[in-house]
Amino acid sequence: MMASSKLQKRDKQELLNFWRAYNFTQLIKEPTRITDTSRTMIDLLFDNNEQRIVKSGVVPVPLSDHFLVFCIIKAGITAKAKPRILEYRSYKNFNPTLFNDDLRDIPWHIVENEDNIDDALFVWNKMFPEVADQHAPMKRRRVKGTPLPWVNSQISDTMKERDWAHRKARKSNSARLCSMYAKLGNKGLSTTTALTSFADEVLLNMEQGKLCGAVFVDLTKAFDTVDHQIMSCKLSEISSSLVPFLLNW
Repeated sequence: MMASSKLQKRDKQELLNFWRAYNFTQLIKEPTRITDTSRTMIDLLFDNNEQRIVKSGVVPVPLSDHFLVFCIIKAGITAKAKPRILEYRSYKNFNPTLFNDDLRDIPWHIVENEDNIDDALFVWNKMFPEVADQHAPMKRRRVKGTPLPWVNSQISDTMKERDWAHRKARKSNSARLCSMYAKLGNKGLSTTTALTSFADEVLLNMEQGKLCGAVFVDLTKAFDTVDHQIMSCKLSEISSSLVPFLLNW
């Protein structure tokens, strides 16, 4: 009995030391096991960032003699994005030669003759867009979904070039276009590298208590077409600590 008592005391002290070292708070405040003769709180939840805890408590379910403990965490996941209207210039019929010719015909000396910089800018902003709108008119497009943080303009342009080469290669069965498609598939930053860069930023926010790991739940949907084992291997090559961290989070 003495040995058992000493062991329990040591285990209790180790738990307390761990709790204090990482500044944990025990969230459960009610008994989690109730009998005819006792009311004990032996099912616990610990957290070291109370700011992200929305609610915690005990649910008296009859599935066991231990009640269910729970907590609700702010995960930093926003609601589904509403459709957005994007404005962009259409270069479908753009001719650089004609555009430059029209720019040369603009009386730029009017801008140079203005004494006030604000007036000069006003005149320039009036003359240049008139020509630009003729050659590359403004368009509006309704876009659905949430923007992917790791897809930058370089990746987006590469993906468009790759898809174009793929369509042409399928139609023509050209060896040259097939080779171009293969090269574009590996050009610049890969999606894997981009994801890793994005993940590193998220991990930093996790460490600072600004974001919860639950954000990664939806990321797998973006890569369902990629073998997840291959993805894990690639991520391990780029960042040896990233995959174990995500798997153990």
